[in-house]
Amino acid sequence: MASKKRLAAFLVALVVPLMVSANFEVGYSGDRPIEVVCRIMPVSTGLDNDSIRIPIVLSNNMANDSIAGVQLWISISDPHLVHFVVDSTWWLQDSICRGYDGNGICTLWYYDSIEIATTYYDTVGALTQEWEFVDARVMGSSHGVIRISGMAETGGPPPLTPAFPQGIDTLIWIYAQTNGPLGDSLCDSVDILTMFSRTETHFSNTYGEKIGCDYEWVVDTFYFNCAQWVGDTCVAWFDTIYDSIYACIIDTTRVILLGDTIDLVCCDWLPGDADYNGMYNIADVVYLIDYIFAAGAPPMPVVLAGDADCNGLVNVADIVHLISYIFGGGPVPWCTCEWLLEHYP
Repeated sequence: MASKKRLAAFLVALVVPLMVSANFEVGYSGDRPIEVVCRIMPVSTGLDNDSIRIPIVLSNNMANDSIAGVQLWISISDPHLVHFVVDSTWWLQDSICRGYDGNGICTLWYYDSIEIATTYYDTVGALTQEWEFVDARVMGSSHGVIRISGMAETGGPPPLTPAFPQGIDTLIWIYAQTNGPLGDSLCDSVDILTMFSRTETHFSNTYGEKIGCDYEWVVDTFYFNCAQWVGDTCVAWFDTIYDSIYACIIDTTRVILLGDTIDLVCCDWLPGDADYNGMYNIADVVYLIDYIFAAGAPPMPVVLAGDADCNGLVNVADIVHLISYIFGGGPVPWCTCEWLLEHYP
């Protein structure tokens, strides 16, 4: 049973082509070379965040062809600072015979165990939401590489899931997390690169054909064939050359893979934005009233985020300050989250 599961996983990995990127101009066709653009979008986040949501955007520029399968290999440049989130871990075990007796009975067994670690991803509202197969796995012990595989439909009974035609949309959201503040400084910051593997990222159309690949002749230097014998001696050798689908390398003139950065900053909230939605409005006033007078939830992501008048306290004065700004043209909260954390740690 384990052998069958392992074989199925291997076949899926071979069949599913990969993808990632996004350019924001569509309609290339005919002799225009760009077929697919896949982009990891930039993200800015605080130094202590266990759920960094990273969108991957896809642009299909082919007017007469749809994208039905993807395989993306994405790596993080500094996994000791930011790594992909592990959702669950399980072991795939298999047994292989290493020796037989004269009657064909195995006398030496080898037991192989492979650790499989899955990672969080989100497809709600994305291109892959209705796809029949989506899988995301963490590769390596540092959790700095993930492999995402997806197929629009796996050959099951109707209705069939439509592939992605010409256009631009979010393919999937993936998740990473930081390892906490950097060094001894309160507001150290750094840009972490996210990158695609050009040799391991692929896309396929509805016919199972890979998109935008260079298929290279591969020289097998392990085996040689003899071209001419003189008695028992070979006097002319040649390498075995074969055309392999596994030699597919993304042609960067046809498929563009764009990585970007995870920008780690000291903080990513606005003083006075109590509900942590990135803007000031009446919801922040209601949130603070509930917190101060009704023992409601504290401002997010830290209590100090409710400090609209920048005095290090969260009280009724902050409610008055916000009401004055929103409804009376009063001053906007003037400080930054960095300033508050520096003066009121």
